[in-house]
Amino acid sequence: MKKLSILFMAFAMFIQVNAQEEKKPVIKQMLLTPHPEKIMEFRKNLAEHNQKFHPKGKYDVTVYEIETGKDAGKYIWAMRTDSYDDLENSPSGADHKAHWDSKVVSTLKTHPQVALWRLQLDRSSFVKQFDHKYVRVRFFDFKEIDEAYKHFNDMQRKFSAVQNKFSIRNEGYYTSAFTYDNFHVAIVNFKEKLDRDQSWNWDAFTEKYKEMFGEELNEETSKKYEETIKEMKMELWKFDEELSTQSPTIMVVKNQK
Repeated sequence: MKKLSILFMAFAMFIQVNAQEEKKPVIKQMLLTPHPEKIMEFRKNLAEHNQKFHPKGKYDVTVYEIETGKDAGKYIWAMRTDSYDDLENSPSGADHKAHWDSKVVSTLKTHPQVALWRLQLDRSSFVKQFDHKYVRVRFFDFKEIDEAYKHFNDMQRKFSAVQNKFSIRNEGYYTSAFTYDNFHVAIVNFKEKLDRDQSWNWDAFTEKYKEMFGEELNEETSKKYEETIKEMKMELWKFDEELSTQSPTIMVVKNQK
C-alpha cells in the first residue's frame, strides 16, 4: 500500500493526507483595506493582534500584501482550521473582538470582506520544499455552474496529475464555501521568486498528458477549457513576514511502505 503524507505550511495551512482519506481544511480569508493615512498604525496593530490572539500554533495566520490589480495595496489575512468545528472554536471572545475592532478595524478604510475556502487536493500539486515569497492567484467564475464547472474540474484533475509526475510546481486548488464576490475557484501558485517556472516544458507536459490519459492536448482542448470560464482575475500577493505568525515554508514529505 502506498501511503502519501503531504505537509505544507503556506496560506495558513497544514495538511496530512492518507491515500484513502483527505482532510479538507477550511481557510478563513479576509480582505483588509487600510486607510491611506493609517497604514503604519494598521501594520503595527495587526501584528500586535496576530501575536496576541493568533500566535504560532493551531490558529496562526498568514498575511499577504496584494501587489497587482485593482486591489493592489490591500492585504489578505488567512487562517487555516481543520474543520468548521475548529473554525467555530477559533479565537472570538469579547477580548478578541474588542482588540480587533479598536485596534485593526479602526485603521481600515472599509469593513473587512470575509470568504471561506476549502482545499481540493485531487486538483492540487505540492511537490517542492522551499520558503515561498509570493503567490500568484487566479480566481474563476463559470458560465454554467453545473456542466462548465464539472468540465473545468475534470481538466484540472488531469493537469495536476501530470504536474505531480514532473514535480513542476506547488499549486493549490481551492473552492469557495462563502465568498465576497462571484468567484467559485481559486488556483494558488506558491513561488520562491517572481520569474516564470524555468522547469516548465510544454512538449514534455503534453506528451505525458497523452501517455496518462490517451488524448491530445491541443487548441481544441484549450478552447473548450477556456469556454467554460465566464470571468478570470489574476493577482500577485507578497508574503508579509512581519505580520504573519505562520511559517512561509512549504514542506513535502512522501513515504512509501
